[in-house]
Amino acid sequence: MIPDEILSLEEGPGRTAALVAWLQILFEGEDATPVLVGGAAVELYTLGTYTTGDVVLVGPVTPSVVQLLKEPGFERHGRHWLHEPAQIFVELPGSVFDPEKRPRGSSSRATKYASSRQRIF
Repeated sequence: MIPDEILSLEEGPGRTAALVAWLQILFEGEDATPVLVGGAAVELYTLGTYTTGDVVLVGPVTPSVVQLLKEPGFERHGRHWLHEPAQIFVELPGSVFDPEKRPRGSSSRATKYASSRQRIF
């Protein structure tokens, strides 16, 4: 179950950070922690100046992670996962991020985001 503590948060970077931290916990014990990319990463980096409605995590999606996503009610649609009651949209596009496919001029370095309660990548 997605913690009520997360669902009760106001839309914005605090809720996004809490949601991503919770999602990354599902990957504990796996070979790699998924990396947050896309609009949600920009939302956290800009502290909410930019907002988005989805979360994109790049990392391996093992059968155990699939089961952990299904347990709280996420439904899989290809690489997209939807939790209809909570209106949460997560994209898990694959196991690796190909730096050769990144837009020209973009950075390939990862940034850690830390708040008072969680750390996400």
